[in-house]
Amino acid sequence: MRQIKRYLSLVVAFVMILCFSVTAFAAGNTQKVSYEKAAAELAEKYGVEITVTVLDAKSANQLSDDEVVKRINALEAVLIDGQKALQENNAAADAAWQDIVVSGRVYAEEAKLQDGNTRAAYTVYYYQAIGYVYPSASTIQCSVKANRAYNSSAGRYLWGSLISSRSSLYSGSADKWKQTNSSTTLIDGGRTYYAQYWGDLTETRWDGIYQTQVTSNNWRIWFEASCPA
Repeated sequence: MRQIKRYLSLVVAFVMILCFSVTAFAAGNTQKVSYEKAAAELAEKYGVEITVTVLDAKSANQLSDDEVVKRINALEAVLIDGQKALQENNAAADAAWQDIVVSGRVYAEEAKLQDGNTRAAYTVYYYQAIGYVYPSASTIQCSVKANRAYNSSAGRYLWGSLISSRSSLYSGSADKWKQTNSSTTLIDGGRTYYAQYWGDLTETRWDGIYQTQVTSNNWRIWFEASCPA
């Protein structure tokens, strides 16, 4: 009987220890800093979209709170630099368009009244480097394709009807460029198409344990497509 009581006492003690360990483990997990949750908060703070993929689950589980916070701080530093790059990009785009307006170049005069035969369509290409996670590390290719026709008043060929205006990811570290809008304006009496593009850029950052994909919105690309005389 005495042995049975002793056995029962050991079983009860073991169960209590096991329950305490499980509770402590659960409490520890509750208190542990979550990289994914912190990244989501940064996405909201800086107005970007963030998707986190754990590349090494074992190493991620072994990270201390301080080590996770260190990684989050590094990510935030990247987002701060990226936000600055995006703001500078858009400010430069606004300034370039304002210069066009102030100079009076928007007035196309009689550009659409060409009196000669239309020549073969011509395409002008332009390349602009942008980046949020990696500033200026991705190149966007833009193009304007339009007809040309001779204008006797101008004594040269001018742009006629617009055929297409496109932008796409050309090279660099970005994963994706999604054009969301575009605008083309005939300026300089028909000698130039002023083209603008808006789009979202997706880039991926790795730190050995976490893969963090960041999509920044409303980048601006702009350039002047001159018609060959």
